[in-house]
Amino acid sequence: MDTQRKLVETEQKLLSAIHTNHSNAELIKMYVETAHNVIHSSNDRYTIRIDQTQEGKLRYASWMQPKTPLEKPDIVLYDGKIEKTGSWGVAKYKFSGDNQSFIVETVPVKRRSKLNHIFLEVLEGKTQSSTAK
Repeated sequence: MDTQRKLVETEQKLLSAIHTNHSNAELIKMYVETAHNVIHSSNDRYTIRIDQTQEGKLRYASWMQPKTPLEKPDIVLYDGKIEKTGSWGVAKYKFSGDNQSFIVETVPVKRRSKLNHIFLEVLEGKTQSSTAK
């Protein structure tokens, strides 16, 4: 019976290691396909990244706190669209998936500034479900 228990424990450890390796491979792939980072921001609820991939696509990734970008993201969406508005350099990055839309807006602190306020708006269907700064 002791041998059976050891076999079960070994099998569980192997399955756990396989799952960890698979998650790590997905995370490594995400970073390898990144050409450059466009936005990386955190608040007390989220960490978000918007990257341009090697293929020129915009990708949105987000992690709920306390997860970090060293872990698998909670959400990954591709094929984002950029909408630039006005002469101040305001930009909206829009991503859609399932029944949700994520809009990340960058607003310069002052005209021609490289420092931005970053806002996240989450829509469920057409209804706003949350916002974050």
